[in-house]
Amino acid sequence: MTQITHKGQHLLRHKAQDVKYTNPLQPAVDDVKEALDNVYTSLFTVLVWKDSVATKGDLPLTGNTINDARGVQDDGAGTPAIYVCIATTGTVDEQWKKIANVDWLGNIVKVVTFADSPFTAGLENMLLVDTTGGDVEIHLPPAGTHTNKFYDIKNYVSTPYDVIIYPDSPTEFIEGETSAVLSEVGTCLTLVSDGSHWHIL
Repeated sequence: MTQITHKGQHLLRHKAQDVKYTNPLQPAVDDVKEALDNVYTSLFTVLVWKDSVATKGDLPLTGNTINDARGVQDDGAGTPAIYVCIATTGTVDEQWKKIANVDWLGNIVKVVTFADSPFTAGLENMLLVDTTGGDVEIHLPPAGTHTNKFYDIKNYVSTPYDVIIYPDSPTEFIEGETSAVLSEVGTCLTLVSDGSHWHIL
């Protein structure tokens, strides 16, 4: 089994000594990423940021590299978090170490293309949508478990295609509607969950 370096293990064992890594108030994602990048650089290694996943169980078990880092929407207790790969074989718990709880309001930008459609929005909160290949569907996570979660979604390419945004289930709505559409280049929506539905700000 490939293992993380001794210095990396030392950092992980003592991460609780630094509020930036296990702040119960859940610091912003971008602040945690910057702090982690700084510390890992001091250990003469670099975190490789990968796409976020929905749950801890969705963390991949193959194709990983030591020091891969991923955001997880739900760590199993309903808390978003950042995990770092510490081994390349074994179970999820053997391969991935939780580094920090994080706030949903961190500034993570994701470019979404036709090839990603349908795309389920996750830990990132700024979605730039490229409709060059056709209509792009954006599926929001459950409003009930994402209270106060914000998304900024923008159609940033001039094409005849649309960005179509859907809530998680038929019982959830976006400003009272079953979907929202961005048709024109440069159009943008800011959405927030009240714990039951999504509202446009």
